[in-house]
Amino acid sequence: MKKMTARELKNETGQALQWAALGEKVLITRRGKPVAWLIQATETPEAIDPEAAWKDIEATIASQAPAFENWQSATDWSRGRV
Repeated sequence: MKKMTARELKNETGQALQWAALGEKVLITRRGKPVAWLIQATETPEAIDPEAAWKDIEATIASQAPAFENWQSATDWSRGRV
């Protein structure tokens, strides 16, 4: 594992990309705290099919009971009137 500050990444991007291409993980820090990882891209992420995603959302919603019996009870709850 390699470690670089954000400033070093700005000034030495090529070196960081070379390390990542060779399989090294590069931890990027800002003011001593980790903020990001730079890793090797092994494959292109697959695009999500919108139709399949929507069907999954609908199935999840259908399988759950409503948290409130109507919109008024939801509003009362959110405003602390319960």
